[in-house]
Amino acid sequence: GATRRDIQRHFLVETGVLAGAGLVLGGMLAGCGAMVLPGVALLGGPGTWVFSAAWVLMLAMLVVYASLRRWSRMGPVELLRQV
Repeated sequence: GATRRDIQRHFLVETGVLAGAGLVLGGMLAGCGAMVLPGVALLGGPGTWVFSAAWVLMLAMLVVYASLRRWSRMGPVELLRQV
């Protein structure tokens, strides 16, 4: 079986991949929307966008990590009752 560390690593990697993909797709849609709708401007420079994306990714990882620490202390039956 997998160790707790293996399971946590799996969930954190999966969270990073999904959040990163969402950020890339959201950025692309925002750029396309700004081109299609000339009245809508993308505020800030590239640094603002990179900082915002890094902040969102870090927040997503922190939320998942905190949940994983709580869930890893529970037994399987207790976890299934919460679902």
